[in-house]
Amino acid sequence: MKFAEFVDRYGATDRRRYLIGLLKNELDHIVAQGWLYRAFVFGSLVNSDKDEPGDIDVLLCISKPFGADFWRKLTASEDIHIKGCQLAPNFDSEARTVPPLRSCHGVEEMVRLFNESTKNTEEDIEISADQCVEMTL
Repeated sequence: MKFAEFVDRYGATDRRRYLIGLLKNELDHIVAQGWLYRAFVFGSLVNSDKDEPGDIDVLLCISKPFGADFWRKLTASEDIHIKGCQLAPNFDSEARTVPPLRSCHGVEEMVRLFNESTKNTEEDIEISADQCVEMTL
């Protein structure tokens, strides 16, 4: 869903709009680099009617050109929790052109990666694709 629609649907309070703004800042920065992304929001912001959710939880896949710097979260705030996946294009040394950016993972793959990553932690978290909302600028 587009940013304006996302704010209309999930930004009913100042706290919710603040959290959504943190994500928008990150996505603006990614777009400014010329990178592709897919962002899936989950957790209480999109799955509850809490006026004051504690944070915003995001699955973020970024595709960037070969050799590009790694994405680093802009904000130092712990109010945004991002589980990221960064993709460089498939490099072909025989190619005479710049390889295209890879397509970002969809929600099913991002959820699978997230659930695998939490198995080796003390967090007992597992999510499903239907708990995620894709947000685009």
